[in-house]
Amino acid sequence: MKVVNILFFISFIKSKMLSLVSKIFKRNTKIDNEFKKLLIYPTEAIELDSWLLEINNWIEKNNPYGIQEVSHYSCLRYKQWLKKLEEQEIFNVHKYYNIQREFNRARGAFHEILRRQLKCRNIIFTKNGTKRYISTLMLISQMKNSKYVNSFRDKFFLKVLFFITSPSINRDFYNLVLNKNISLIGGGSEVDKEVDINKADLVARLNTFELNETLIKNTGNRIDIVFMRSVRTKNLYQELGQNALEKYKNIFFNFKNKNIFNLFKSNNKTISFNSNACFPHGGLNAIQGAIFELIYNGAEIIYLYGTDFHIISTHADGYYPKDMPKISFELTFGEHPSYTQFLITKYFVNRGFVIHNGDGAKVIDLNYRQFCRAFDSLYHTKRSNK
Repeated sequence: MKVVNILFFISFIKSKMLSLVSKIFKRNTKIDNEFKKLLIYPTEAIELDSWLLEINNWIEKNNPYGIQEVSHYSCLRYKQWLKKLEEQEIFNVHKYYNIQREFNRARGAFHEILRRQLKCRNIIFTKNGTKRYISTLMLISQMKNSKYVNSFRDKFFLKVLFFITSPSINRDFYNLVLNKNISLIGGGSEVDKEVDINKADLVARLNTFELNETLIKNTGNRIDIVFMRSVRTKNLYQELGQNALEKYKNIFFNFKNKNIFNLFKSNNKTISFNSNACFPHGGLNAIQGAIFELIYNGAEIIYLYGTDFHIISTHADGYYPKDMPKISFELTFGEHPSYTQFLITKYFVNRGFVIHNGDGAKVIDLNYRQFCRAFDSLYHTKRSNK
């Protein structure tokens, strides 16, 4: 039996046993579950302030974990309060403070989550503990800004993390990606990168399978792979139905949601490596998930464009169809904290798996503290001026 299958079998049995134990000794309360559900960002085009009002009204009524009193706590007392919280409670607190733009409080919870994932009892007795331990080491290494290019340890960590999470690979997608240099284009704007992007063996885009003149001029006209994420997928199904992908037979589509994946009829489609369970510190955003997927399937080098962690630009013209309601990226800060996305991307850049060739490349050169200051200054100021 292959080592891969053994690792997956051990992880599978462990997860099932821990799931059974957690059901018997379930600690999550009704308040925990209500709070968790409330913090899932809306998939409709609503104003951030409307969502915040709904959350704050619920907080005022229920005061989970005594969170209303925490605003008066000193930094030391806040850290002591965090240490008393159960697992789901601290995950909820982490999301809540990111949504509220209280980034210092949010990162306090983030650091406490990291600390817990390194404990032996969490690795052994927590569902997904091994994966979380590995991902935590990845994040911490970039908080220290360490650089090792393609070290054996990093390759080993990634193999373990990938295989114990999802050992099955779509062979067609694997053969397409294996040993290829790939230009990966996110939703951010770029200027005059057409020539550089087209040099790669493959071009992968996020949510974009039709190009307007502006996108062609700045990011070229090639599309080999599309990572379908978020509401764009639902919009495509509503617009063209189950045969929507048949129109784009030369493109390989990658979906994250299994239910949506099953809606479409096509041979050129696959499901992503499921990485969310590995990152209790904040689920991977679309571009970071795409990086994981490409590396998992054997990509040689990924050239990254259209990604600056919301520091420099907004979505490029043509990223969403004109008739599609725009979803504010600010709604996602709770579910996908930007500092988590920054650290994971920086990990792959520093390890030599990713080269950032886009206009946002200077952002990846910042260290963790510098990035946090830049991000806080931009978005805290925005909230304060409203």
